[in-house]
Amino acid sequence: MSEELSPAEQKLASELANLATDPDHATRGAIMRAVMQATYPEVSPHWLFRPWRLLAAVAAAVALLATGTVGAFAASRNAVPNSPAYQVRLTGENVRLALADQKDREQLRIDFADERFRQAHEIAHNDRADAQLLLRDGRRYLTQARDDLHALSPNEQEDVQNQLNHAQDAANQAESQVDQPLQPEPSPAVEPDQGSLQPSR
Repeated sequence: MSEELSPAEQKLASELANLATDPDHATRGAIMRAVMQATYPEVSPHWLFRPWRLLAAVAAAVALLATGTVGAFAASRNAVPNSPAYQVRLTGENVRLALADQKDREQLRIDFADERFRQAHEIAHNDRADAQLLLRDGRRYLTQARDDLHALSPNEQEDVQNQLNHAQDAANQAESQVDQPLQPEPSPAVEPDQGSLQPSR
C-alpha cells in the first residue's frame, strides 16, 4: 500500500502513526481542535448543523489516530466533497495544519489547494458538482494563506506569495475546465435497413 503514496503522503501517514502512539498534552489539544475544525466546509446550514456530521468528524479522527495506518489515509487522499471519506481527508489536513509552524502551515494550505485544483480539473466532465466544491475549498485554503501572510518574515512572504500566484493560475485553469459546457454524446450511427436498399420492381 505504501508504494502507492507520494513521498508527502507517506510522510503524513508516518506523522499520523506517531501521533497515535502517545501524544503529549499540547499535541492532543491541537489534534482535538483540528478535529472540531474539520467540519468547516460552507454548505447548507441543514447539512452543517446535523449532529451526526460532527460525530462523523470525530470518528474519522479517532480512526486515523488510533490505527495510524497508511491505508486509512490512502483511502481518503482523493475523496470528493460528496463522499463520506472527505471528512477523513479534512481531518487529516486540519491535524497537519494544527501541528505545523507558521510558514509550513501556509505551504500546506497551498499544497491542499493545488491538490483540489488538479482533482477538479480531472473530474470536471464526469462529476461537475464535486469539481465545483473542490474549487471552493481550494480557494478557501488560498484565502487563509493570504490572510496570514503578515505573520511571516519579508523573505517568507515573498516565497509564499509566489506560490500563491502559481496556485491561483492553477485555480483559474481548473475553473475554466469546470465551466466548459458539457458536450452532448454523439448519437450512435443507424445502419440503413437492407430491405430498403433493394430496387423496386
